[in-house]
Amino acid sequence: MRFISGLKKLFSKRIYALIIIYFLVSWFLILLGIVFFPAEAFFQIIRIILSVLFGFSLLLFIFSFFKPLDELHYGFIIVAFIGGLFFLIIFDNIITLFYIFCFYANLVLTAFFAFKLCMDSAINVDNYLSKKEKYRKVLRVFEFIFFTFLNIVSFLFTLNFFRRVLRLPPLVELVFRVIFWLNIIFLMGIVIRLLITKKFAAYFALFLLLVFLYMLYRVVDFYAEIIFANSSGYDFFSYILDLILFIYIMGSIFDRVDFLKEKLKYLRADTIALFVIIMKLVVQGFEIVTSISGANAPPQIQDELGIMILFIIFTLSFGIYKLIKHSAELKKTEIDIK
Repeated sequence: MRFISGLKKLFSKRIYALIIIYFLVSWFLILLGIVFFPAEAFFQIIRIILSVLFGFSLLLFIFSFFKPLDELHYGFIIVAFIGGLFFLIIFDNIITLFYIFCFYANLVLTAFFAFKLCMDSAINVDNYLSKKEKYRKVLRVFEFIFFTFLNIVSFLFTLNFFRRVLRLPPLVELVFRVIFWLNIIFLMGIVIRLLITKKFAAYFALFLLLVFLYMLYRVVDFYAEIIFANSSGYDFFSYILDLILFIYIMGSIFDRVDFLKEKLKYLRADTIALFVIIMKLVVQGFEIVTSISGANAPPQIQDELGIMILFIIFTLSFGIYKLIKHSAELKKTEIDIK
């Protein structure tokens, strides 16, 4: 996969690897604090770690506008770390100041890259099947039938499950209605495109299944405390999925280094990556600050609904664009039946 080559570029640079590892450790400590050690003293320790990491990342973010991080002199890196210690004093105010912007930016990035992961995964599976030249057409027809059948069975099974467990609350009913119509729209689009262009986009069957699974994950994430008697195990599962998506975002950014240099003259890949890290640090740091102070954090429904709505928008807009587009990438992943 292309994002793996991006990860290799990322971890080949010591400073990038250091920041990412530092960030992942802090993320894991937050999970431990929420699940196992919900004590103010432990949250204070996490707050100190986040404060220094935030200040360090913010200063490096500023430096990255002038020079790539891997070309920075060690003196600048030391200055950035020492400067990060200063943010122990002003961390709470900085977090509050930037939280709203970072909250919505996080929703947009999470939704977009979740869509991209679904699409890329479906195309990669289809590309793998295309290597079997002798059985290419048969395998792709089987691919479409199999994943469409699996999608229908999964949809009906989970719908019945939610009807029994949650008595199908309005949010769940709305999500299943949206998923149903997404499937209808794309299946109709596949048929129309097949009739017009004689090309069969078989990979969309897996894409629709992955879209359903991601939407289902968001619904389950919202109702986790009701569905699971002990949600600590699910919290770890959710952490792993979020971690996979974060790593995918980092890999995707560094996979497009040359493209970013060409299109964005003043924004490098490391600049964008640091922005993503800072954004997530602000969102997580605000949750820690509100936990310590006893203030009310924004309701979780804003988070889940925001991501689902944006994910649906990206799925419809970019999905239909991919279906219509006659690019080289898509041509090699379709069945020519002429």
